[in-house]
Amino acid sequence: MCRYLTLREEIEPTATAPVRRHLSQLDHLIRGNLEWSVRVPRHHDGRAVEPVMSPRARTPSDGRSSAPPIPAVASWWTER
Repeated sequence: MCRYLTLREEIEPTATAPVRRHLSQLDHLIRGNLEWSVRVPRHHDGRAVEPVMSPRARTPSDGRSSAPPIPAVASWWTER
């Protein structure tokens, strides 16, 4: 998430309108996926509870900007 936000910040100021719209849609996709994941039954232990989504944060709780120690993912930090 930190990598996405860093790249988004770099790209957005000079982006064309279609690219800015795409970035906005990516933001909604990310949030929608988080909302879905707290509501889908397979992620619950069978209790009937109304899942509560935390308020939208402006920054990730883990603000590390370095690549994780996972080679398949770490390569994203060198790609542009």
